[in-house]
Amino acid sequence: MDLSDQQNPQMARVLALYEALNRRDWLALQRQLSPDLVLRVAGRSPLAGEHRGLGAAIALATKVEGRFLPQESEINELREELSGVHATVTVSIQAPGEVFRARLHELFRFDDDGLIREIWLKAENQKRVDAFLRS
Repeated sequence: MDLSDQQNPQMARVLALYEALNRRDWLALQRQLSPDLVLRVAGRSPLAGEHRGLGAAIALATKVEGRFLPQESEINELREELSGVHATVTVSIQAPGEVFRARLHELFRFDDDGLIREIWLKAENQKRVDAFLRS
């Protein structure tokens, strides 16, 4: 999917977030997020739940950086709706001796300054992702 010509500022911010995550560039990641960020991760894995504040989100990202393979993510769909920017992304998650490809559905909402203030994240096969993240 060619997203290089996205002109919408919210879409551009989401793309910049994915680029920062792929590069493991925590400073660039912070520039995309509101200090009042709320990250909601579905499921029953140790990562699930509500993570409030920029610090909590960055802590979660650094905690899982070794499990999600950089440069292996693929944006399958990115669209703007009234509720925010919706993304479907396929990621590679590694465990000892195994790599699992998972499709994630994400919703991004923005504050008045255009920063990401809310992220909802749910896996397409949540039970399998939860089990894999617990391994």
